[in-house]
Amino acid sequence: MLSCNYFILNKLTLAVDVALSGKVKASHVLTVAMIGVNAIPVVGNTISGIYFGADLLTMGISYLTTGET
Repeated sequence: MLSCNYFILNKLTLAVDVALSGKVKASHVLTVAMIGVNAIPVVGNTISGIYFGADLLTMGISYLTTGET
Protein backbone atom coordinates (compact mmCIF):
# COMPACT_ATOMS: atom_id res chain seq x y z
CA MET A 1 0.00 0.00 0.00
CA LEU A 2 2.78 2.43 0.89
CA SER A 3 4.62 1.80 -2.39
CA CYS A 4 1.39 2.50 -4.30
CA ASN A 5 1.11 5.86 -2.54
CA TYR A 6 4.71 6.72 -3.47
CA PHE A 7 4.02 5.69 -7.06
CA ILE A 8 1.08 8.10 -7.21
CA LEU A 9 3.06 10.84 -5.43
CA ASN A 10 5.94 10.49 -7.93
CA LYS A 11 3.58 10.78 -10.87
CA LEU A 12 1.85 13.82 -9.39
CA THR A 13 5.07 15.67 -8.58
CA LEU A 14 6.38 14.92 -12.07
CA ALA A 15 3.17 16.29 -13.62
CA VAL A 16 3.41 19.45 -11.49
CA ASP A 17 7.08 19.91 -12.46
CA VAL A 18 6.26 19.61 -16.16
CA ALA A 19 3.32 22.01 -15.77
CA LEU A 20 5.40 24.60 -13.92
CA SER A 21 8.37 24.44 -16.29
CA GLY A 22 6.16 24.37 -19.38
CA LYS A 23 8.32 21.80 -21.14
CA VAL A 24 9.34 18.16 -20.92
CA LYS A 25 13.03 17.76 -20.07
CA ALA A 26 15.25 14.71 -20.44
CA SER A 27 15.15 14.30 -16.64
CA HIS A 28 11.36 13.99 -16.83
CA VAL A 29 11.63 11.16 -19.35
CA LEU A 30 14.23 9.38 -17.21
CA THR A 31 12.05 9.80 -14.12
CA VAL A 32 9.10 8.21 -15.93
CA ALA A 33 11.36 5.31 -16.92
CA MET A 34 12.52 4.88 -13.31
CA ILE A 35 8.92 4.91 -12.08
CA GLY A 36 8.30 2.02 -14.48
CA VAL A 37 11.45 0.20 -13.36
CA ASN A 38 10.28 0.56 -9.78
CA ALA A 39 7.42 -1.82 -10.57
CA ILE A 40 9.95 -4.69 -10.81
CA PRO A 41 10.22 -6.23 -7.34
CA VAL A 42 13.54 -6.03 -5.45
CA VAL A 43 15.91 -5.27 -8.35
CA GLY A 44 13.76 -2.50 -9.81
CA ASN A 45 13.21 -0.98 -6.39
CA THR A 46 16.95 -0.89 -5.79
CA ILE A 47 17.78 0.58 -9.19
CA SER A 48 15.11 3.29 -9.03
CA GLY A 49 15.95 4.06 -5.39
CA ILE A 50 19.60 4.65 -6.31
CA TYR A 51 18.52 6.83 -9.24
CA PHE A 52 16.15 8.96 -7.17
CA GLY A 53 18.77 9.35 -4.41
CA ALA A 54 21.40 10.40 -6.95
CA ASP A 55 18.91 12.76 -8.60
CA LEU A 56 18.18 14.48 -5.30
CA LEU A 57 21.89 14.74 -4.49
CA THR A 58 22.64 16.19 -7.93
CA MET A 59 19.76 18.64 -7.59
CA GLY A 60 21.02 19.78 -4.17
CA ILE A 61 24.59 20.25 -5.37
CA SER A 62 23.37 22.10 -8.45
CA TYR A 63 21.24 24.41 -6.29
CA LEU A 64 24.16 25.15 -3.97
CA THR A 65 26.55 25.96 -6.82
CA THR A 66 24.29 27.75 -9.31
CA GLY A 67 21.16 28.68 -7.38
CA GLU A 68 19.02 26.67 -9.84
CA THR A 69 17.75 23.11 -9.74
